[in-house]
Amino acid sequence: MRTIESNPQTEEQVTRLQRWELSTRTNMRLLIIAVVAVLVAGAYFGFVKLAGSDGIRREGWQAVFLDNGQVYFGKLSIDSDFYVLSDIYYLQAEQTVLGVDTTAGSADNQQAAAKKQNTRLVKFGNELHGPEDEMHIERSKILFWENMKDESNVVKAIQESKTQLTK
Repeated sequence: MRTIESNPQTEEQVTRLQRWELSTRTNMRLLIIAVVAVLVAGAYFGFVKLAGSDGIRREGWQAVFLDNGQVYFGKLSIDSDFYVLSDIYYLQAEQTVLGVDTTAGSADNQQAAAKKQNTRLVKFGNELHGPEDEMHIERSKILFWENMKDESNVVKAIQESKTQLTK
């Protein structure tokens, strides 16, 4: 009868081969995960670039609400730390006091007189200081901004104003 003797050199080779196979499988898995991650990231950033990652509807109009209470309407874009608003409009309120009765004698009655408020849309750029029709706004000064619907009254008024300017 023949006995099989254990060969230390052969066992060491088998162990090395097992470790190499294990590390190769692990490396392959890592490579596959890395390739998938790169493909997913590329697809995501490609989609985001096309869709506008900032959410700004490029073909539409935006309303920008500032921390000082002012609201501007225009075409919004982002330039590093600033938002850039162009083709700018804003609302201007005009109050008219109607029928003040000074003979009533009471200050309360005079203050309670009917007031009429008209709001009109004003094209930015015709102010006394003569600004260009582009505004760079610090991000920290914007409370929020919104994409406006094409059916909104403000967008309709802007389109009407543009039509009148081209006539």
